[in-house]
Amino acid sequence: MSNNNYYNFGTINNDHSKHVTINNAGANVNDIVRSFFAEEVEPVQEEKPVKKATLPFFVPEKLAALGTYTVEEFEDMYHDAVQGGAPKLAKFLKHYSELEVFDTKGYNKKETFEELKAYFGKELDFGYPNFAVYY
Repeated sequence: MSNNNYYNFGTINNDHSKHVTINNAGANVNDIVRSFFAEEVEPVQEEKPVKKATLPFFVPEKLAALGTYTVEEFEDMYHDAVQGGAPKLAKFLKHYSELEVFDTKGYNKKETFEELKAYFGKELDFGYPNFAVYY
C-alpha cells in the first residue's frame, strides 16, 4: 500500500472554476489552500506623476545666465512665494521680472493672476483683489 495522502480541493465561481489535486505527502496544505483561495490580482502599473507645464512666465535661460539658483531651487522658491500670500508673490514676481527671469508677455494684472491661478490652483489661496493691491 502507498503512503501518499490525497487531498482534493475545489471551488466553483460564476466565471470559472478552480480545481487542484495534491498527491504529495510532504506538501504544506495550509500554504496550498491559502494560495488556492487567493484572488487573482493584476499587477498595478505604477503611474508616473504628470509633470505640469512649465511654470508661468518663467524663462529658465535667464535664470541660468544669472547663475544664482538651479531650476529646482527656483521652482521651490516660486511655490513658496505663491503660498506665502499676495505681498510675497507680488514682490517675487516684480523682482524676477526686473531680472528678466519672468516674462509676463505684456499681461495686465488680471491676466497675470488668471495665468497663475490656472497653473497653481489651490496653492494660490487668495483672490484677484488681494493680488491687485500688491502687484
